[in-house]
Amino acid sequence: PALLEGVRSEVKWIISGDGVCALGWYLSCKGECSFFPPRFVYVLLLKLPTKYSHPHGNGEGNDHTPHRGIRRRCNVWKNGIHWLMERGVEGFVEVVKESRGVVVVMRSEDPKECGEILSSVIRKVSDVLKEFCHATLMTTEYLLDPKELQTLSSLP
Repeated sequence: PALLEGVRSEVKWIISGDGVCALGWYLSCKGECSFFPPRFVYVLLLKLPTKYSHPHGNGEGNDHTPHRGIRRRCNVWKNGIHWLMERGVEGFVEVVKESRGVVVVMRSEDPKECGEILSSVIRKVSDVLKEFCHATLMTTEYLLDPKELQTLSSLP
């Protein structure tokens, strides 16, 4: 049984404009029979909103007060999440079954903030990967071309 049901509806970027920094990362399974197990997907989708729902949006500290912005601006579906943080960072993470990969995209008007959050999300994905995937699962990492991150339909 699925923990989350539904498919991604048409997600549109909330933060837009010429001065927006967009950074993307892609984690791909290597090998013909490799895939991310459902437990990895479920735990990742539960941990991401929890980590980024803190008052400062970075998950540091022990304060578990819900972040007002994420409660209003978070969309979760069976294999992904899209959220907007109060600090002006927009995030998108999706496990893509067809290509057996994980797509991570961050957008912000502040390139430093965008890079810091992307780095933190990549660490979280890596931690969940180590915890819930078999050690023989081989992966390859890629940086996504920022020019291709303007629309979500162009993602892998």
